[in-house]
Amino acid sequence: MSIYEHFLTHGDLIRLLPGLKAQTLRNWSRDGFVDVEDPNPGVGADRKYSALGAIKLAAMHQLVELGVAVSAARRMTNDLGPTIVMAFHMARESTHLPRAVIVWREEDGTYALSTRGWRDMNERSSSPRAYIALQIGLLTIEMRERMERLHAEEDAA
Repeated sequence: MSIYEHFLTHGDLIRLLPGLKAQTLRNWSRDGFVDVEDPNPGVGADRKYSALGAIKLAAMHQLVELGVAVSAARRMTNDLGPTIVMAFHMARESTHLPRAVIVWREEDGTYALSTRGWRDMNERSSSPRAYIALQIGLLTIEMRERMERLHAEEDAA
């Protein structure tokens, strides 16, 4: 399974991402928030998504559920692409798995991605700020394992 190959369908993503509504996925695909091979495949044809797109979508969905605007979550998950690609090929037990990335809520209400992780916690001002720790390495591996199970179920059927 290649991380770049577009082989997942709309239905596959709904099964892989519990809590993601089908209409939300359609809207995000139509509006360009999700990596899709052809956003308008035509009547009766499925949109096709890559493993990389599915993992970005999982991260984006988590961030949106926690209050980050869709456009900001999309921008952040695009920035995480290289980290996701690296983690995709690692074992769950790897000691080199990418650590959590921090998403800060700034005083003006916007969100910012920190690729430096927890170090930023000490370097920020003393005023408490809201943050989200996104376990991107673990999320990537969990999504890869779900895709492998889905693929095995389809082969068995």
